[in-house]
Amino acid sequence: MADLRTVARKVKRRVVGKPKAAAEVWLPRGKVLTRPIIPNFGDDLNDCLFEQVFGVKFEFSTDWKKADYVAIGSALNNYLDASRGDKFRKRVSVLGMGFIKEPTPPLHFWRDFDFKIVRGELTRSILRENGFDVAATKLGDLALLSSYWIKPPKKQHKLGVIAHLDDMASPIMWELYQRHRGEAIYINVKDRPEVVLPQIAACEMVASTSLHGLIVADCYHVPNIWLENRYKRVSKPVFKYHDYYSAFGLTAEPIQAIDFLEQHSIDEIPSLNRVTPEAVESLKADLHPYLTEFFKSEGLA
Repeated sequence: MADLRTVARKVKRRVVGKPKAAAEVWLPRGKVLTRPIIPNFGDDLNDCLFEQVFGVKFEFSTDWKKADYVAIGSALNNYLDASRGDKFRKRVSVLGMGFIKEPTPPLHFWRDFDFKIVRGELTRSILRENGFDVAATKLGDLALLSSYWIKPPKKQHKLGVIAHLDDMASPIMWELYQRHRGEAIYINVKDRPEVVLPQIAACEMVASTSLHGLIVADCYHVPNIWLENRYKRVSKPVFKYHDYYSAFGLTAEPIQAIDFLEQHSIDEIPSLNRVTPEAVESLKADLHPYLTEFFKSEGLA
């Protein structure tokens, strides 16, 4: 294992490309949904989930200032900039978005947000503590509604290994897959949602450093474990993971991927799973009818 650690440290030092800019989704009536375009199935859910589940169709642009809605993702921090003043005060409905990291108060958004749904209780509590009206704000990442679009197929793989974009070059995640080759699938987060969702649903269990890998696994009641890879060039914020679990009243910490390889068996994953199917279904039963009525009230469905 020492050799694997050495290789992982070398991979960590590699330079990675800069992410692409953000994009927006234009509605036929001039309404706009902003979402990132860094290629990964989690962010890509924005441009297909609403159409497939609620009949709301989107087109794309690249101007954040025109947004009427923000949804799946962790981009609320991007709207914190007091220096922008009141230049862009058009009201924006938040549908499931959260902070990627804990912001420093006081909070000054350069958009006028109406917080309909946020990802987790941590985001909602921060907003409440900073004077925002979140009394009626619901909780949940809308990727949990994926099963309303793609129904689960038959189980085909014992294990699904899902690496976050920052971990795709990691020899540790690849080693986890290789050790179970023949009964495992290495799921590429850069693939489209219509490819990734059924792959995750077809697994008996999932090991993931990707947040939306964990969320979609929960959506399909696939036992999963949150892994963290310490051997990467840039550490990714863990707040968004904590925020997601807080929607279920849970606290969670990851297991280091290298430690999982050395000290655990994949057969332990079901006992390490955090979110119960009952909790997932309860949240979905709350969010789906709420959004159905919301889009009707907006004249979008």
